[in-house]
Amino acid sequence: EEAVVVKKSADEDKTDQTEEKGPPCSVCGRPAPKPLRCSQCTRQGHPQCLELPEHMVDAVRTYAWSCMECKQCVECEDTCDEDQMMFCDRCDRGYHAYCVGLKGIPEGNWECPTCDPSS
Repeated sequence: EEAVVVKKSADEDKTDQTEEKGPPCSVCGRPAPKPLRCSQCTRQGHPQCLELPEHMVDAVRTYAWSCMECKQCVECEDTCDEDQMMFCDRCDRGYHAYCVGLKGIPEGNWECPTCDPSS
């Protein structure tokens, strides 16, 4: 019996290597195989396109994450006072400084009460 060898063309090989599957990223338009999805709107995409550091991705996937346009304070559930809104450096949840007992936005890194109960 003779073996049948099917050879792909060079173009087919390139397609297999570069073609990713997934919904289109809202920012760059390329397929996003494991997109982050905003729980409030239709934005979805690559973490880097949504300006989310790689170290936050796992934490963000554990709750109903919101993009920057939709983010509200976890405590009061309001989107007002954007200048008083701060974001956890571990999970990206948003809080007004005054809703967590602070007089202003702290300098440097800040972790929310969910990630650091002592804060």
